[in-house]
Amino acid sequence: MMPTLFRCPSAIGQATTLRIRMKKLSIAVCVVSAGLASSLPASAQTTRDLAEVLSDVLRHDPRIDAAQANVRAAGTDIEIAEDGYWPRLESSVGTEDNFTEGGYRITLSQMLYDWGQVEAEIEQRKAERDVERDTLDQTRMEIAQETITAYIDLGANRAMMRRVRDYIEKLESLETLANDRTFSGYGDRVELDRAAVDLASAREWLARLQGDADTARQELEILSGRPFQGVTLSAPKPLPIVADLARDPATTDAAITNAPAYRSHVSQQNAARHALSLSEAERWPELRLEATSSRYESNDDMVSDSSIGLRIEAPVFQGLTPLRQPEADRARLTAAQFETASTARELRRQIQRLSASQPAVEARIKALDQQARSGERLRSSYRDQFITGSRNIEDLLTIESEIFAARRQMIELNTQLLTDQYELATQLGALPLVTSPLRAPSTTAATTEMTSAQLSHSHQPVSQGVSQ
Repeated sequence: MMPTLFRCPSAIGQATTLRIRMKKLSIAVCVVSAGLASSLPASAQTTRDLAEVLSDVLRHDPRIDAAQANVRAAGTDIEIAEDGYWPRLESSVGTEDNFTEGGYRITLSQMLYDWGQVEAEIEQRKAERDVERDTLDQTRMEIAQETITAYIDLGANRAMMRRVRDYIEKLESLETLANDRTFSGYGDRVELDRAAVDLASAREWLARLQGDADTARQELEILSGRPFQGVTLSAPKPLPIVADLARDPATTDAAITNAPAYRSHVSQQNAARHALSLSEAERWPELRLEATSSRYESNDDMVSDSSIGLRIEAPVFQGLTPLRQPEADRARLTAAQFETASTARELRRQIQRLSASQPAVEARIKALDQQARSGERLRSSYRDQFITGSRNIEDLLTIESEIFAARRQMIELNTQLLTDQYELATQLGALPLVTSPLRAPSTTAATTEMTSAQLSHSHQPVSQGVSQ
């Protein structure tokens, strides 16, 4: 059984349990409803789910606006590069004949053959636009991960606070028993002081959790621009993404190639490849058709002249720059290829890490649940034995501490599992709550469709496998 991470504080004392039904390797971790300040009336209760919070955050975050502006700028750069196919107009005016006459020179030229310079530059700009689009996707996913982490942390802190309050109630009850026993002459002051120590420690823990909850709440308020004081948080759905990826290695490969970080490096690799093509083409002269009209001074006379003809325009040589530039671009292409491979390896490592650690964590949760249940059965027996004098306060405090520690660790482990699921989903670009409206159609479209179909089917069965 797993603890409730999100539940209305007014329901404290009415324990709600979750039964886990594990299907294959699916993650059996869930967070169930969230809470509102107990001082608010029932009519004032509001609920805000993760999708709504993400919508607010992604709509207002300036980092997304900046990334979108970069995409628009990259689109304009493509149009500028395409202007290379148009005729080039050059003009100049000035004075002639000792500043007594005016002269000019107008040249209109059209590129006829350039060894693919303009085409390579256009393709390079398109690849750079793809980089900006992928950067936008990465930005959206990073912001989503920040929001999800704060959302889950707030729910987990609220759940932990409920556990601590329940623990404090148990300690206060034991303190009352110890006090009665001391004043009845069956115990001494040591038992009362021992209970007071644990009680003070629990209250300090509660104060620290309150601070952590306030920090997570303020983080959400800053990100979304909306208040979260007294707002109930709905449970985010578990994402059994690791189990789905483990079914077929091809699915893992497709998910990795669809990840925003991987696509960004692929786009950078394409940009580097086209930059190499451009620098290689720039080593050769261009063939241009050129028409010129000019008026200038010659032998103290002003002369007007016009001409039209073919021109071969050689590149500008400063040392061996045109010959060395391709070498530098080729090295950048090699670096981009290695960075792409490194990104794919890192994503695969994270998938395998979570896949390997998940069964152990789930086994720990199950063991902790059994430990807590056993402790709860012992609690009643210990209390009866304490009343009859066969147990001391130390035994009761120890069993309460063990029950609390088990429930606390269950909350921490479930929170970590849920956080890891969403973190991996955002890194793979497979988070269903975040869309990518500026994603350009490309060769990855089929990969996206396949990955979404293979990952999305798992959400419904797992949610059905968890009952409240």
